Amino acid sequence: MKEKSKEEREAEKRSEKTITINIWMLSTILLAIITVAIFFFRPSVGATGYNILSPQDASNKAIKWIESYFKANGIDATLTLVNVSESESGLYQFTVKISSSLGEDTYTYFVSKDGKYFIPQAINTENLLSVEEENRTEEIVEKKEKPEANVFIMSHCPYGVQFLKAYVQVMEALKDKASLSINFVNYIMHGKEELDDNLVIYCIQKEQRDKLTKFIRCFVESGNSTKCVNETNIDKNKLNSCIAATDEKFNITKLYNNQSTWLNGRFPRFPVDDELVNKYNVGGSPTFVVNGKEVSVTRSANAIKEVICSAFINPPDECNFTMSTVVESPGFGPIGKSSGSSGSAQCG
Repeated sequence: MKEKSKEEREAEKRSEKTITINIWMLSTILLAIITVAIFFFRPSVGATGYNILSPQDASNKAIKWIESYFKANGIDATLTLVNVSESESGLYQFTVKISSSLGEDTYTYFVSKDGKYFIPQAINTENLLSVEEENRTEEIVEKKEKPEANVFIMSHCPYGVQFLKAYVQVMEALKDKASLSINFVNYIMHGKEELDDNLVIYCIQKEQRDKLTKFIRCFVESGNSTKCVNETNIDKNKLNSCIAATDEKFNITKLYNNQSTWLNGRFPRFPVDDELVNKYNVGGSPTFVVNGKEVSVTRSANAIKEVICSAFINPPDECNFTMSTVVESPGFGPIGKSSGSSGSAQCG
C-alpha cells in the first residue's frame, strides 16, 4: 500500500464523511435499498408513455418490491398498507405497517404514479446544508495512548454482521495498537443459533484471541460457526469448557428456557456484557463505542479505521494507509461486497 500525505488523508476523510441526518427511516436502511430515480416534476395525466396507476395499485406495487427485498435477504416480513394519498410533489405517499423478526412499526414512503419508482424519503432540496452545518455533525472522541473500541452485536443480526465485515479488517490492521473488542447486546432476536454463536465468539475472544480475526472472517462470510471452528484450528476442548463455564456463570440456558425472563416476553436475555451495555445504554446491534463515546460511522473498513485512529494521541503508522472504502453488505456473505448504503440500520 502506498503511504499518503497528511493532506491527501484529510481530503479523503472529508469526502468519506457522511452527514448524520435521518434521511433513511429505520426500515429504509434495513432494506439496504437503493439507487432510486426521484422525479422532481409533476407528471401530467395522459403524457406519452406514462401510465398512471391508482394510488392503491401503485402503492401495492411498491409493497411487493419491498417484500421481495426482505425475502431475498432471508427476512420474513408482513407488510400491510395503512393509507395512501397524493403528496404535494405529485408522488403518491403511502403508509405501511412492517412486521418482522426485527420488530413492528409503521413507515411512510413515496412511489411514482406509474408505480415504477419506490422512493424511501422525499428530500426538500430547498433546505440546503452549509459547510458549517455539515462540520457540526462530526463527533469528537477523547484521545488516548491506546484507544478502546467496543462494537456490540447480535451474531445473527444482518447489520451486526455487516459491521463485523468492516471491523475485522481494522482489527487485522491495527492488531494490539488499539484495544478492539467484540461485545454483545444483552438479548437475542434470532433464535437459539444466535445464542450459541454469541457464546462461541465470546469464548474465542476470551481464551483464543490469536485466532479471533480468522474465525470472524470465516463466520461473517459463511454463517457456519462449526465449519469456522474447524477451519481456524480452534482448540475445541478449551472452547467447550469456556462455553460451559460462561453458560453456568450467567445462567444463559436457564434464562433461555424461562420465557418469563425474556425482554418484553419476546427476546431471550444474553447478559455476558450487561455491565458495559448498561454503562453505554446499548439498545441495538450494532452499537459502536470508542473511548467511552457512542459513534455513528459508515460501515467500511476505512471509515471505522479513521474513527479509531482519530482517538490516538499519537496515531501509529498503520493509520497512514487507506483501507477499503467499500460499504459492506448486510448479512452473511463475501467481505468487500458493497451494499450501496452508508449503513445505519440496527436490530433492536
